[in-house]
Amino acid sequence: MISDKAIIDKNCNFENSVEVGPFSVISKDVKIGKNTKIYSHVVITGDTDISEDCEIYSFASIGSNPQDLKFKGEKTKLIIGKKIKFENTLLLILVLLMGVGLQVLVIIVYS
Repeated sequence: MISDKAIIDKNCNFENSVEVGPFSVISKDVKIGKNTKIYSHVVITGDTDISEDCEIYSFASIGSNPQDLKFKGEKTKLIIGKKIKFENTLLLILVLLMGVGLQVLVIIVYS
C-alpha cells in the first residue's frame, strides 16, 4: 500500500508489494524490491537500489550525495541487499575517496 501523502517520482521503479508510509519522499532513480516496507518520513534519493524484504523505519535518509568537499558531482550508486532492516534516524551517505586515478565508494552509517 502506498500512502496518498507520500511523494513518489513517477520514474522510480518498485514492485506492487512495496509499502510506503505517509510523508516519505522517493526520487526518480530509486528501485525498490518486493515486500519492502518504508515507514513514514523516509527520504530515498540518488541512484539507489533496495532489494526485497527490507524495512526502513521513520526519519531515515538514504542515498544522498556524499558530504565531502572533494565530491564534484561524480556518479554514485547505492545498492542495499536483501532483508536489511534500517532503524530510526539512520543517515546513509556515500563518501567518495579519491586516490591516484582511483575512486572507491565507502558507505558510512550513522544511527
